[in-house]
Amino acid sequence: RDARRVEADRLHRLADRHAVEVADPVGLVRADRTDDRAGAPEVGRVKAARLLFAERNGLERPPRLPEITNRPYLLVTTGGGGDGEALIEWVLRAYEKDPLLPYPALLVCGPFMQPERQAEFMDRAAALKRVDAITFSGHLEALVARAAGVVAMGGYNTFCEVLSMDKRALIVPRTAPRQEQFIRASRAAALGLVNMLADDGRYDAAIMAAALRHLPRQKRPSEIVVPGLLEGLPNVSRLVAPWVEKGSEAAQQDDARRA
Repeated sequence: RDARRVEADRLHRLADRHAVEVADPVGLVRADRTDDRAGAPEVGRVKAARLLFAERNGLERPPRLPEITNRPYLLVTTGGGGDGEALIEWVLRAYEKDPLLPYPALLVCGPFMQPERQAEFMDRAAALKRVDAITFSGHLEALVARAAGVVAMGGYNTFCEVLSMDKRALIVPRTAPRQEQFIRASRAAALGLVNMLADDGRYDAAIMAAALRHLPRQKRPSEIVVPGLLEGLPNVSRLVAPWVEKGSEAAQQDDARRA
């Protein structure tokens, strides 16, 4: 509860800093709806916007994808990678201990990871037959869409992509400097949308390997009933409709006056 209040306070300060005031309910879109079920309605009441819930669509397949994506694979992504070294380390240890995990893995280190750690991870991945690693992809959504499962830190964009693309996921959220990822991942795990591993700093290969072996047996997000989840299009359409109707009426009145 305290962590949720801290995160709510941070969002309020962010709204103040950018002087964002939304008088009408159409504001930011693609917000996840797990916060309201976290017993933390203060997060949902941030004055920066009345958060609505939408999903991405219309993704285009890029012309080139890593060879490993030609068969079922696990996507391991750190987002930007600036604080994703622990996730890559933990997954690599699991594959080094158990090379017969259910899926081969594609690691996306992220462009902001320290070059020395990137190089180390790339070398270790190259030594494993069922692991490939890249530093960055401009088509991460396409990699998510093709993956059999996703392992990620629980950042907002990746989390929304996991839900909207209906992917089984293992989330390893960070807890510093903010607990936003942990709040999101723990609530999603409680709802059954994802599985979560807490970063205990030990990175036990056996624990990660067990979680990866369990991943194919997880339910997909679409198999979990969460009313209102990812209903952005109907919500936005409903909220915008009065504006469209008023605009249409005003245009008709203008035409009548000109006539």
